[in-house]
Amino acid sequence: MIKEKYTKNILLGEIGEEEKSKLLNSKVLIAGCGALGSKVLANLASAGIGTIGLIDNPDDCNTEQVVSAQKWIEKHHKEINIKTYNEKIDKTNSEKIIGEYNILVDCFDNYQSKFLLNEFAVKYNKPLVHGEAAENYGHATVIIPHKTPCLVCLFPNTSRDIKLADEAAGFAVNAIGALMSQSAINLLLGIQDDLENVLLTYNSDDMKLEKIKLSFNPDCKICAQQGAISR
Repeated sequence: MIKEKYTKNILLGEIGEEEKSKLLNSKVLIAGCGALGSKVLANLASAGIGTIGLIDNPDDCNTEQVVSAQKWIEKHHKEINIKTYNEKIDKTNSEKIIGEYNILVDCFDNYQSKFLLNEFAVKYNKPLVHGEAAENYGHATVIIPHKTPCLVCLFPNTSRDIKLADEAAGFAVNAIGALMSQSAINLLLGIQDDLENVLLTYNSDDMKLEKIKLSFNPDCKICAQQGAISR
């Protein structure tokens, strides 16, 4: 019954019965339940991801965002297992929470949380789909420990105090949310993703997409020191 519901969503390209079963047995943690996180949640739920975790930092958001997202899933996708965490990911609970999931999706709205999630992704060897959308701009990339640069490699001088704008244009959220969702599905199915080693930027003002090639920072304090860079 569950498989039949998502047939229309997966009968495209390389997605068949075997892939559909993989998605139904997959577990994805969405970190950040604002506009971007809600868009990714809707996309992944519609694709038939079997278990979706939702977490946000109570200091950064109204906990009603997490509850609202949970209620939406329970109403529209009753067959999906939804788990919520109204707590901040830190060193005391990171292994317990993150260890349960196949991949992580970074929809946090501040860089302190983003960098911390990146650190745990590298530490526990979990693929991470990173993205942000603020005003008319957005970007996304895929971080795979031992294979691609981590977030600190990309933004070594970015202050952890940066908080993204409260409002993002719908076009930017929709575009980046769709790209992140597709990358998450690709990772779950073992499909080569175009956002590996690439930062894809989007500007809704001129509808411009640009790919920026990424490279490791051999002095990175996160992935180099934790041995995540393949040598």
